[in-house]
Amino acid sequence: MIVPVFAQEIWKMEKEVMEAVQQADVAKYHSFFSVDFIGWPTIYDSPVDYFGIIEWVKKIKNESYRLCYSLEFMNANRVSPNNVNIFYRLNIEYTNLAGETWGGGQYLKVFHSWYFSDSWKIICGMSSRTTSA
Repeated sequence: MIVPVFAQEIWKMEKEVMEAVQQADVAKYHSFFSVDFIGWPTIYDSPVDYFGIIEWVKKIKNESYRLCYSLEFMNANRVSPNNVNIFYRLNIEYTNLAGETWGGGQYLKVFHSWYFSDSWKIICGMSSRTTSA
């Protein structure tokens, strides 16, 4: 699917979010989120806030995991000039120091709502597993 013009900047930032995860750059990853963020990532049992969203990136960093990923844009809508919602599919494969891999082929459906105040930030989001590639 072609990324609509209004969503191209947001889609570029979504890619930068995952680059920060791959580099285990906790500060850069955190910088994409609003302090008012609430979201429910697949790996958590309940919604997390601005401070909780970074825990999985900290784990990647602390346990020296390597990460490979792919993103596939699915859709987007502009709710207002200051709010863009984006939907995509994400595949992540982790590798630990022993060379063991996991997660590849397990796709996630991801939704982020981006809000512009003085810059674009993720204000909420959700992800879940999907079996389709």
